[in-house]
Amino acid sequence: MLDGACQPAPRVVTREGVEQQVAALLRRGVTSPSGGGVLLWPYLRALQVYERLETLGPSHEAGYPPARLGLGLLFETLYGYPDGIRAIDPVSRADFGLLAGLPWLPAATTQYRYLQAIPVLDALGVQVAFAQHLAATDRVTPGGPINLDAHNVRTYSRKEMKRSYLPEEKGYGKAFRFFYTQDQTSRLPLIALATYSGTTVSQATPPVIAHTQQALGASGLLVADKEWYCGALLQELRQRGVPALVPAKLTARRQAAYDRIPLDAYLPTLDGPIARITTTLKNFDGPLVALIRPLHDGTYWALLCTEPTVPTDTALPAYTGRWHIEDFFLHNNDLAIDRLPSLNLQAVQAMLTIRLLAFHVLEAFRRDLGEPYARQTPGVLRRQFLLPVQMKLQARDRQTVTVTVYGCAQQAVLHARYQQLSQQLRAQDIDPRLPWLGNRELIVRFA
Repeated sequence: MLDGACQPAPRVVTREGVEQQVAALLRRGVTSPSGGGVLLWPYLRALQVYERLETLGPSHEAGYPPARLGLGLLFETLYGYPDGIRAIDPVSRADFGLLAGLPWLPAATTQYRYLQAIPVLDALGVQVAFAQHLAATDRVTPGGPINLDAHNVRTYSRKEMKRSYLPEEKGYGKAFRFFYTQDQTSRLPLIALATYSGTTVSQATPPVIAHTQQALGASGLLVADKEWYCGALLQELRQRGVPALVPAKLTARRQAAYDRIPLDAYLPTLDGPIARITTTLKNFDGPLVALIRPLHDGTYWALLCTEPTVPTDTALPAYTGRWHIEDFFLHNNDLAIDRLPSLNLQAVQAMLTIRLLAFHVLEAFRRDLGEPYARQTPGVLRRQFLLPVQMKLQARDRQTVTVTVYGCAQQAVLHARYQQLSQQLRAQDIDPRLPWLGNRELIVRFA
Protein backbone atom coordinates (compact mmCIF):
# COMPACT_ATOMS: atom_id res chain seq x y z
CA MET A 1 0.00 0.00 0.00
CA LEU A 2 1.44 3.38 -1.09
CA ASP A 3 0.56 6.89 0.01
CA GLY A 4 0.21 9.94 -2.23
CA ALA A 5 3.99 10.33 -2.54
CA CYS A 6 4.32 6.71 -3.71
CA GLN A 7 5.95 5.75 -0.44
CA PRO A 8 4.94 2.76 1.67
CA ALA A 9 2.09 3.93 3.90
CA PRO A 10 2.39 2.91 7.54
CA ARG A 11 -0.18 0.40 8.76
CA VAL A 12 -1.95 1.73 11.82
CA VAL A 13 -3.37 -1.08 13.93
CA THR A 14 -6.44 -0.18 15.98
CA ARG A 15 -8.58 -2.30 18.29
CA GLU A 16 -11.63 -1.61 16.15
CA GLY A 17 -9.73 -2.60 13.03
CA VAL A 18 -8.60 -5.89 14.54
CA GLU A 19 -12.13 -6.76 15.68
CA GLN A 20 -13.63 -5.81 12.31
CA GLN A 21 -11.06 -7.83 10.37
CA VAL A 22 -11.54 -10.89 12.60
CA ALA A 23 -15.32 -10.64 12.29
CA ALA A 24 -15.03 -10.34 8.48
CA LEU A 25 -12.78 -13.41 8.29
CA LEU A 26 -15.16 -15.43 10.44
CA ARG A 27 -18.19 -14.45 8.34
CA ARG A 28 -16.38 -15.36 5.11
CA GLY A 29 -14.89 -18.55 6.51
CA VAL A 30 -11.26 -19.57 6.72
CA THR A 31 -9.55 -22.85 5.85
CA SER A 32 -6.39 -23.71 7.74
CA PRO A 33 -3.94 -26.55 8.40
CA SER A 34 -3.78 -25.37 12.03
CA GLY A 35 -7.00 -27.03 13.13
CA GLY A 36 -5.35 -28.84 16.01
CA GLY A 37 -4.97 -25.57 17.88
CA VAL A 38 -8.76 -25.20 17.97
CA LEU A 39 -8.95 -28.44 19.96
CA LEU A 40 -7.08 -26.64 22.75
CA TRP A 41 -9.44 -23.64 22.94
CA PRO A 42 -11.70 -25.30 25.58
CA TYR A 43 -8.64 -25.88 27.77
CA LEU A 44 -7.71 -22.22 27.52
CA ARG A 45 -11.14 -21.46 28.98
CA ALA A 46 -10.98 -24.18 31.63
CA LEU A 47 -7.57 -22.98 32.86
CA GLN A 48 -8.47 -19.28 32.52
CA VAL A 49 -5.34 -18.72 30.43
CA TYR A 50 -6.69 -15.73 28.53
CA GLU A 51 -7.59 -14.01 31.79
CA ARG A 52 -4.02 -14.58 33.04
CA LEU A 53 -2.57 -13.11 29.86
CA GLU A 54 -4.73 -10.01 30.25
CA THR A 55 -2.90 -9.23 33.51
CA LEU A 56 0.54 -9.33 31.87
CA GLY A 57 2.10 -5.92 31.40
CA PRO A 58 0.54 -2.47 31.07
CA SER A 59 -2.88 -2.08 29.45
CA HIS A 60 -3.18 -0.22 26.15
CA GLU A 61 -6.20 1.44 24.62
CA ALA A 62 -4.85 1.20 21.07
CA GLY A 63 -2.96 -1.27 18.93
CA TYR A 64 -3.01 -5.03 19.25
CA PRO A 65 -4.81 -6.42 22.31
CA PRO A 66 -1.83 -7.51 24.48
CA ALA A 67 -3.53 -10.73 25.63
CA ARG A 68 -3.87 -11.84 22.00
CA LEU A 69 -0.17 -11.24 21.38
CA GLY A 70 0.53 -13.45 24.40
CA LEU A 71 -1.90 -16.06 23.11
CA GLY A 72 -0.12 -16.02 19.77
CA LEU A 73 3.20 -16.70 21.51
CA LEU A 74 1.54 -19.54 23.41
CA PHE A 75 0.36 -21.19 20.18
CA GLU A 76 3.79 -20.73 18.61
CA THR A 77 5.17 -22.66 21.58
CA LEU A 78 2.58 -25.43 21.20
CA TYR A 79 3.23 -25.74 17.49
CA GLY A 80 6.99 -25.96 17.90
CA TYR A 81 8.13 -22.59 16.57
CA PRO A 82 10.98 -21.87 19.05
CA ASP A 83 12.16 -18.84 17.09
CA GLY A 84 8.76 -17.18 17.28
CA ILE A 85 6.90 -15.55 14.44
CA ARG A 86 10.01 -15.38 12.24
CA ALA A 87 9.69 -19.13 11.62
CA ILE A 88 6.18 -18.78 10.12
CA ASP A 89 5.51 -17.70 6.55
CA PRO A 90 3.43 -14.50 6.97
CA VAL A 91 1.71 -15.05 3.60
CA SER A 92 0.81 -18.73 3.37
CA ARG A 93 0.24 -19.08 7.12
CA ALA A 94 -1.59 -15.83 7.89
CA ASP A 95 -4.44 -18.01 9.18
CA PHE A 96 -2.24 -19.02 12.12
CA GLY A 97 -2.91 -15.68 13.75
CA LEU A 98 -6.63 -16.46 13.93
CA LEU A 99 -5.93 -19.06 16.63
CA ALA A 100 -5.17 -16.10 18.90
CA GLY A 101 -7.91 -13.84 17.53
CA LEU A 102 -5.63 -11.87 15.20
CA PRO A 103 -6.51 -11.32 11.51
CA TRP A 104 -2.86 -11.51 10.46
CA LEU A 105 0.52 -12.37 11.90
CA PRO A 106 2.07 -9.49 13.86
CA ALA A 107 5.63 -8.44 13.18
CA ALA A 108 8.39 -10.05 15.23
CA THR A 109 9.32 -6.64 16.61
CA THR A 110 5.77 -6.26 17.91
CA GLN A 111 6.15 -9.48 19.86
CA TYR A 112 9.49 -8.39 21.31
CA ARG A 113 8.09 -5.04 22.38
CA TYR A 114 5.20 -6.87 24.04
CA LEU A 115 7.56 -9.17 25.98
CA GLN A 116 9.91 -6.38 27.01
CA ALA A 117 7.04 -4.29 28.37
CA ILE A 118 6.03 -6.97 30.89
CA PRO A 119 7.59 -6.39 34.34
CA VAL A 120 9.22 -9.41 35.95
CA LEU A 121 6.87 -9.22 38.95
CA ASP A 122 3.83 -9.25 36.64
CA ALA A 123 5.06 -12.44 35.00
CA LEU A 124 5.71 -14.05 38.38
CA GLY A 125 2.30 -12.87 39.57
CA VAL A 126 0.67 -14.76 36.70
CA GLN A 127 2.56 -17.90 37.74
CA VAL A 128 1.38 -17.47 41.34
CA ALA A 129 -2.25 -16.94 40.26
CA PHE A 130 -2.11 -19.97 38.00
CA ALA A 131 -0.61 -22.15 40.74
CA GLN A 132 -3.41 -20.98 43.04
CA HIS A 133 -5.89 -22.09 40.39
CA LEU A 134 -4.21 -25.51 40.23
CA ALA A 135 -4.51 -25.82 44.01
CA ALA A 136 -8.15 -24.71 43.99
CA THR A 137 -8.98 -27.37 41.39
CA ASP A 138 -7.09 -30.08 43.32
CA ARG A 139 -4.48 -30.60 40.62
CA VAL A 140 -1.65 -29.90 43.08
CA THR A 141 -1.46 -30.71 46.78
CA PRO A 142 -0.70 -27.82 49.17
CA GLY A 143 1.49 -29.09 52.01
CA GLY A 144 2.94 -31.93 49.95
CA PRO A 145 6.63 -32.31 48.98
CA ILE A 146 8.01 -29.59 46.70
CA ASN A 147 10.96 -30.20 44.38
CA LEU A 148 13.44 -27.37 43.80
CA ASP A 149 16.13 -27.24 41.15
CA ALA A 150 18.22 -24.92 38.98
CA HIS A 151 18.80 -25.31 35.26
CA ASN A 152 21.14 -23.53 32.85
CA VAL A 153 19.47 -22.66 29.55
CA ARG A 154 21.52 -21.53 26.58
CA THR A 155 20.47 -18.36 24.79
CA TYR A 156 20.81 -18.07 21.02
CA SER A 157 20.99 -14.29 20.97
CA ARG A 158 23.89 -12.81 19.01
CA LYS A 159 24.41 -10.06 21.58
CA GLU A 160 27.43 -10.10 23.86
CA MET A 161 26.93 -11.82 27.20
CA LYS A 162 29.07 -13.23 29.96
CA ARG A 163 29.76 -16.91 29.33
CA SER A 164 29.00 -19.43 32.04
CA TYR A 165 29.81 -23.10 32.56
CA LEU A 166 27.07 -25.45 31.32
CA PRO A 167 27.27 -28.75 33.24
CA GLU A 168 24.98 -30.54 30.78
CA GLU A 169 27.32 -29.72 27.88
CA LYS A 170 30.58 -29.70 29.86
CA GLY A 171 31.57 -26.39 28.28
CA TYR A 172 31.05 -22.64 28.39
CA GLY A 173 28.37 -20.65 26.64
CA LYS A 174 25.87 -17.80 26.93
CA ALA A 175 23.09 -18.92 29.23
CA PHE A 176 20.45 -17.93 31.73
CA ARG A 177 19.78 -19.78 34.94
CA PHE A 178 16.28 -20.87 35.89
CA PHE A 179 15.22 -21.72 39.43
CA TYR A 180 11.93 -23.53 39.60
CA THR A 181 9.70 -25.51 41.94
CA GLN A 182 7.55 -28.52 41.17
CA ASP A 183 4.70 -30.22 42.99
CA GLN A 184 6.15 -33.68 43.57
CA THR A 185 2.83 -35.55 43.64
CA SER A 186 1.41 -34.24 40.36
CA ARG A 187 4.83 -33.46 38.78
CA LEU A 188 3.45 -30.07 37.66
CA PRO A 189 5.75 -27.02 37.66
CA LEU A 190 4.72 -24.19 39.96
CA ILE A 191 7.11 -21.21 39.89
CA ALA A 192 9.99 -20.55 37.50
CA LEU A 193 12.36 -17.63 38.05
CA ALA A 194 14.75 -16.49 35.32
CA THR A 195 18.12 -15.06 36.40
CA TYR A 196 21.37 -14.15 34.74
CA SER A 197 24.23 -16.64 34.89
CA GLY A 198 26.26 -16.53 38.08
CA THR A 199 23.21 -16.20 40.33
CA THR A 200 23.67 -18.42 43.38
CA VAL A 201 21.08 -20.61 45.08
CA SER A 202 21.28 -18.38 48.17
CA GLN A 203 20.23 -15.38 46.06
CA ALA A 204 17.44 -17.07 44.09
CA THR A 205 15.91 -19.52 46.57
CA PRO A 206 14.18 -17.00 48.92
CA PRO A 207 12.10 -15.29 46.18
CA VAL A 208 11.24 -18.62 44.53
CA ILE A 209 10.08 -20.08 47.84
CA ALA A 210 8.20 -16.90 48.75
CA HIS A 211 6.20 -17.06 45.52
CA THR A 212 5.60 -20.80 45.97
CA GLN A 213 4.30 -20.19 49.51
CA GLN A 214 2.09 -17.39 48.23
CA ALA A 215 0.67 -19.73 45.59
CA LEU A 216 0.01 -22.77 47.77
CA GLY A 217 -0.51 -21.16 51.17
CA ALA A 218 1.26 -24.08 52.87
CA SER A 219 4.89 -25.07 53.29
CA GLY A 220 5.54 -28.67 52.32
CA LEU A 221 8.86 -30.49 52.60
CA LEU A 222 11.34 -28.82 50.23
CA VAL A 223 13.53 -31.37 48.43
CA ALA A 224 16.72 -30.15 46.72
CA ASP A 225 20.16 -31.40 45.68
CA LYS A 226 23.68 -30.84 47.04
CA GLU A 227 23.82 -27.26 45.78
CA TRP A 228 21.45 -26.35 48.62
CA TYR A 229 23.77 -27.88 51.27
CA CYS A 230 24.38 -24.54 52.99
CA GLY A 231 23.75 -23.92 56.67
CA ALA A 232 22.86 -20.23 56.29
CA LEU A 233 20.37 -20.98 53.50
CA LEU A 234 18.76 -23.86 55.41
CA GLN A 235 18.51 -21.59 58.45
CA GLU A 236 16.71 -18.93 56.40
CA LEU A 237 14.31 -21.53 55.02
CA ARG A 238 13.53 -22.75 58.53
CA GLN A 239 12.79 -19.17 59.62
CA ARG A 240 10.32 -18.98 56.74
CA GLY A 241 8.66 -22.14 58.05
CA VAL A 242 9.94 -24.35 55.22
CA PRO A 243 11.44 -27.74 56.19
CA ALA A 244 14.17 -28.84 53.80
CA LEU A 245 15.66 -32.18 52.76
CA VAL A 246 19.10 -32.11 51.09
CA PRO A 247 21.94 -34.60 50.59
CA ALA A 248 24.98 -34.00 52.81
CA LYS A 249 28.48 -33.63 51.46
CA LEU A 250 30.81 -36.30 52.80
CA THR A 251 33.65 -34.53 54.61
CA ALA A 252 36.41 -36.23 56.60
CA ARG A 253 34.73 -35.19 59.86
CA ARG A 254 31.40 -36.66 58.79
CA GLN A 255 33.07 -39.84 57.54
CA ALA A 256 34.65 -40.34 60.96
CA ALA A 257 31.32 -39.66 62.70
CA TYR A 258 29.48 -42.15 60.51
CA ASP A 259 32.14 -44.79 61.14
CA ARG A 260 31.28 -44.65 64.84
CA ILE A 261 27.59 -45.51 64.29
CA PRO A 262 26.88 -48.96 65.85
CA LEU A 263 25.55 -51.67 63.54
CA ASP A 264 22.34 -52.11 65.54
CA ALA A 265 21.43 -48.48 64.73
CA TYR A 266 20.85 -49.46 61.09
CA LEU A 267 17.28 -50.50 60.33
CA PRO A 268 16.18 -52.33 57.17
CA THR A 269 14.25 -50.26 54.59
CA LEU A 270 13.42 -50.58 50.91
CA ASP A 271 16.46 -48.37 50.24
CA GLY A 272 18.79 -50.60 52.25
CA PRO A 273 19.98 -50.29 55.85
CA ILE A 274 19.41 -46.75 57.17
CA ALA A 275 20.62 -45.20 60.43
CA ARG A 276 18.88 -42.12 61.82
CA ILE A 277 21.09 -39.83 63.92
CA THR A 278 21.18 -36.21 65.07
CA THR A 279 23.89 -33.92 63.69
CA THR A 280 24.83 -30.25 63.31
CA LEU A 281 25.77 -27.93 60.47
CA LYS A 282 27.75 -24.71 60.41
CA ASN A 283 25.57 -21.56 60.40
CA PHE A 284 22.47 -23.60 61.24
CA ASP A 285 20.97 -23.13 64.68
CA GLY A 286 19.92 -26.36 66.32
CA PRO A 287 20.18 -30.05 65.44
CA LEU A 288 19.34 -31.72 62.14
CA VAL A 289 18.30 -35.28 61.40
CA ALA A 290 20.73 -37.29 59.27
CA LEU A 291 19.70 -40.47 57.46
CA ILE A 292 22.82 -42.54 56.78
CA ARG A 293 23.26 -45.42 54.35
CA PRO A 294 26.61 -47.26 54.04
CA LEU A 295 27.96 -47.84 50.54
CA HIS A 296 29.99 -50.75 49.24
CA ASP A 297 33.19 -48.69 48.93
CA GLY A 298 33.26 -47.88 52.64
CA THR A 299 31.80 -44.37 52.24
CA TYR A 300 28.31 -43.18 53.11
CA TRP A 301 25.32 -41.55 51.52
CA ALA A 302 23.48 -39.14 53.81
CA LEU A 303 20.37 -36.97 53.81
CA LEU A 304 19.91 -33.98 56.11
CA CYS A 305 16.45 -32.87 57.20
CA THR A 306 15.87 -29.61 59.05
CA GLU A 307 12.60 -30.89 60.55
CA PRO A 308 13.31 -33.53 63.25
CA THR A 309 9.74 -34.86 63.22
CA VAL A 310 9.78 -36.00 59.57
CA PRO A 311 9.65 -39.84 59.63
CA THR A 312 12.28 -41.85 57.78
CA ASP A 313 9.65 -43.57 55.64
CA THR A 314 8.49 -40.10 54.51
CA ALA A 315 11.90 -38.54 53.85
CA LEU A 316 13.34 -41.36 51.73
CA PRO A 317 10.46 -41.56 49.19
CA ALA A 318 10.38 -37.76 49.04
CA TYR A 319 14.01 -37.62 48.00
CA THR A 320 13.49 -40.38 45.43
CA GLY A 321 10.63 -38.31 43.98
CA ARG A 322 12.98 -35.37 43.48
CA TRP A 323 14.24 -36.91 40.24
CA HIS A 324 11.02 -35.95 38.46
CA ILE A 325 12.20 -32.35 38.34
CA GLU A 326 15.47 -33.42 36.71
CA ASP A 327 13.48 -34.83 33.79
CA PHE A 328 11.19 -31.85 33.29
CA PHE A 329 13.41 -29.92 30.86
CA LEU A 330 14.48 -33.11 29.09
CA HIS A 331 10.90 -34.21 28.38
CA ASN A 332 9.56 -30.76 27.53
CA ASN A 333 12.24 -29.27 25.29
CA ASP A 334 9.73 -29.66 22.45
CA LEU A 335 7.98 -26.64 23.99
CA ALA A 336 11.14 -24.58 23.42
CA ILE A 337 11.72 -24.09 27.14
CA ASP A 338 15.42 -24.31 26.32
CA ARG A 339 15.28 -21.41 23.81
CA LEU A 340 15.07 -17.77 24.85
CA PRO A 341 14.04 -14.72 22.81
CA SER A 342 16.59 -12.11 23.93
CA LEU A 343 18.95 -11.00 26.69
CA ASN A 344 16.36 -8.72 28.26
CA LEU A 345 15.42 -10.36 31.56
CA GLN A 346 11.87 -9.00 31.38
CA ALA A 347 11.34 -10.64 28.00
CA VAL A 348 12.91 -13.91 29.18
CA GLN A 349 10.75 -14.09 32.31
CA ALA A 350 7.61 -13.25 30.33
CA MET A 351 8.40 -15.85 27.67
CA LEU A 352 9.15 -18.44 30.34
CA THR A 353 5.75 -17.75 31.92
CA ILE A 354 3.99 -18.19 28.58
CA ARG A 355 5.90 -21.43 27.96
CA LEU A 356 4.72 -22.74 31.35
CA LEU A 357 1.12 -21.83 30.49
CA ALA A 358 1.51 -23.72 27.20
CA PHE A 359 2.78 -26.74 29.12
CA HIS A 360 -0.23 -26.70 31.44
CA VAL A 361 -2.67 -26.43 28.51
CA LEU A 362 -1.10 -29.43 26.79
CA GLU A 363 -0.89 -31.32 30.09
CA ALA A 364 -4.63 -30.86 30.71
CA PHE A 365 -5.35 -31.98 27.13
CA ARG A 366 -3.33 -35.19 27.35
CA ARG A 367 -4.65 -35.95 30.83
CA ASP A 368 -8.20 -35.87 29.47
CA LEU A 369 -7.20 -38.12 26.57
CA GLY A 370 -6.07 -40.81 29.01
CA GLU A 371 -3.78 -43.69 28.16
CA PRO A 372 -1.70 -44.11 26.07
CA TYR A 373 -1.61 -40.35 25.34
CA ALA A 374 -1.28 -39.21 28.96
CA ARG A 375 2.41 -40.16 29.04
CA GLN A 376 3.40 -38.90 25.60
CA THR A 377 5.80 -36.00 25.23
CA PRO A 378 4.69 -32.65 23.73
CA GLY A 379 6.48 -33.47 20.47
CA VAL A 380 4.55 -36.71 19.98
CA LEU A 381 1.22 -35.07 20.85
CA ARG A 382 1.96 -32.27 18.42
CA ARG A 383 2.56 -34.70 15.56
CA GLN A 384 -0.66 -36.60 16.31
CA PHE A 385 -3.16 -33.86 17.22
CA LEU A 386 -1.88 -30.45 16.09
CA LEU A 387 0.11 -30.61 12.88
CA PRO A 388 -1.95 -32.97 10.69
CA VAL A 389 -5.41 -31.46 11.40
CA GLN A 390 -7.16 -29.55 8.59
CA MET A 391 -10.11 -27.33 9.42
CA LYS A 392 -12.63 -24.82 8.15
CA LEU A 393 -13.59 -22.03 10.55
CA GLN A 394 -16.75 -19.99 10.01
CA ALA A 395 -19.18 -17.92 12.08
CA ARG A 396 -22.72 -17.86 10.70
CA ASP A 397 -23.99 -15.70 13.54
CA ARG A 398 -22.64 -13.56 16.39
CA GLN A 399 -23.09 -16.22 19.06
CA THR A 400 -21.19 -19.23 17.72
CA VAL A 401 -18.22 -20.18 15.56
CA THR A 402 -18.25 -23.56 13.84
CA VAL A 403 -15.06 -25.51 13.20
CA THR A 404 -15.18 -28.46 10.81
CA VAL A 405 -12.24 -30.82 11.29
CA TYR A 406 -11.35 -32.96 8.28
CA GLY A 407 -9.67 -36.36 8.21
CA CYS A 408 -8.46 -36.41 11.83
CA ALA A 409 -6.88 -39.81 12.50
CA GLN A 410 -7.75 -39.48 16.21
CA GLN A 411 -11.42 -38.65 15.57
CA ALA A 412 -12.69 -41.63 17.60
CA VAL A 413 -10.77 -40.40 20.65
CA LEU A 414 -11.89 -36.78 20.30
CA HIS A 415 -15.49 -37.05 19.13
CA ALA A 416 -17.16 -37.59 22.53
CA ARG A 417 -15.12 -34.83 24.16
CA TYR A 418 -16.24 -32.19 21.68
CA GLN A 419 -19.90 -33.13 21.30
CA GLN A 420 -22.16 -30.51 22.90
CA LEU A 421 -19.03 -28.72 24.06
CA SER A 422 -20.75 -25.65 25.50
CA GLN A 423 -23.02 -27.79 27.67
CA GLN A 424 -20.06 -29.81 28.93
CA LEU A 425 -18.16 -26.67 29.88
CA ARG A 426 -21.13 -25.06 31.61
CA ALA A 427 -21.65 -28.26 33.62
CA GLN A 428 -18.13 -27.67 34.98
CA ASP A 429 -18.85 -23.99 35.72
CA ILE A 430 -16.64 -22.90 32.82
CA ASP A 431 -17.67 -20.01 30.56
CA PRO A 432 -17.60 -21.46 27.00
CA ARG A 433 -17.39 -18.08 25.26
CA LEU A 434 -14.10 -17.24 23.53
CA PRO A 435 -13.05 -13.63 24.34
CA TRP A 436 -10.55 -13.50 21.48
CA LEU A 437 -13.30 -14.33 18.93
CA GLY A 438 -15.97 -11.87 19.97
CA ASN A 439 -17.28 -14.00 22.86
CA ARG A 440 -18.59 -16.66 20.48
CA GLU A 441 -19.11 -20.24 21.60
CA LEU A 442 -17.26 -23.06 19.84
CA ILE A 443 -19.00 -25.83 17.88
CA VAL A 444 -16.71 -28.64 16.66
CA ARG A 445 -17.71 -31.05 13.89
CA PHE A 446 -15.70 -33.93 12.44
CA ALA A 447 -15.84 -34.86 8.77
